[in-house]
Amino acid sequence: MTGGLRQDVRAASTHFVAGYTFDTRWTPRLSFQTAWASGDDVAGDGEWNRFNPLFGGRGSDFGHTGIFGPLSRQNMISTGARLEVREGPVRAHLLVQDVRLASGSDQWVRARLRDETGASGRHVGQVVDARVQWRALPERRLDIEFGTATLIKGRFAREAPGAPDADNPVYGYLAVSTRF
Repeated sequence: MTGGLRQDVRAASTHFVAGYTFDTRWTPRLSFQTAWASGDDVAGDGEWNRFNPLFGGRGSDFGHTGIFGPLSRQNMISTGARLEVREGPVRAHLLVQDVRLASGSDQWVRARLRDETGASGRHVGQVVDARVQWRALPERRLDIEFGTATLIKGRFAREAPGAPDADNPVYGYLAVSTRF
């Protein structure tokens, strides 16, 4: 490449989910998941190690609330559990995850926070995401959904340079939709 910056790219990501659906009235499904996406180890070393998800949504893996969404498949290690239940027109979902940076000296991409020294640690915090969906009309033409999500800040989210001095963020929503 003439006149440009050349970097070697060595980045990867994995995602694993295992679950079980119980044969009971609410058909509960309990699953455990872990995800890892590499982060850039050393800034300016001529090598790019942060995984970059070019395609696909993150909602199904990291919580339904895309506007809030503190997580993406970049520089992260996430472990968690998900419970989903349904009975007739009602579906509910609860996701709890513990999140760490894969590289403490790289950026928490969604928050645009970075501590190149790594002194702020790697623990971003816990994410809790819950929602309930209800098919409100017998003809199943009206859906009502409400949910909430929060990030319980870990050390990195509290102490990284530029981190907002605010309480844990909480997001809530109500959606009404119809089909015709």
